[in-house]
Formats: sequence, C-alpha cells, structure tokens
Amino acid sequence: MPNTLQAEDPICPSCGQDDIECLENCTLHKCVHCNYSERTDHTHEIETTPDYWDCECADNYIHRKTDTLECLICQSSQEEQPDSRTNEVALHLQPVVINNNQVEVN
Repeated sequence: MPNTLQAEDPICPSCGQDDIECLENCTLHKCVHCNYSERTDHTHEIETTPDYWDCECADNYIHRKTDTLECLICQSSQEEQPDSRTNEVALHLQPVVINNNQVEVN
C-alpha cells in the first residue's frame, strides 16, 4: 500500500520536474517547465511505494528493495533513505526505445 507524504512541490508526471505552480486555491497544478496541468482536490500529497527506495545519487537513484539494499555508487543504505515516489518509479519503469526497438526497463 502506498504511503502519502506532504510536500511543498509535487513532481510533474509529464516531465518529472518539481516546479509546480498552484493556481485557483491549489485546485489546479501547472508545471513551469512543460506547461502540463491537472485539476486536484488535494494539496501537495505525494505517494511513495514501500517496494523502492531513493539513494543520494543525482541520477539512477531509484532502487528496487528486492534487488539491492545499498547503492554501490554513493554508499547510501536503504534503511537510512526514503521510499521512492510512485510517480517517479512509474517514469523509471517506462520502456526505453533504442533504434526503433522497445527495451523493457526493470
């Protein structure tokens, strides 16, 4: 079951940036980077998943808990790091297209 956290800036589901403007008493979120917008009935709730965790790396920071409990690059430990955001995991798991061939990302 996902966890819900409060945050000042939600992550854009379109581009992954965290510069979201709250408009109309925060019932409308609009991304500053890609102009994606969505109606919302909540104020800045972020869902996390207990199946993944974030390390301290700037890139490739999402790790599956069943795969690794420590990042080999930054040496951070799953026990000391937060669970990953569900929308970031969804972006991370999207298939990649290389030379017109779809490659699944795990």
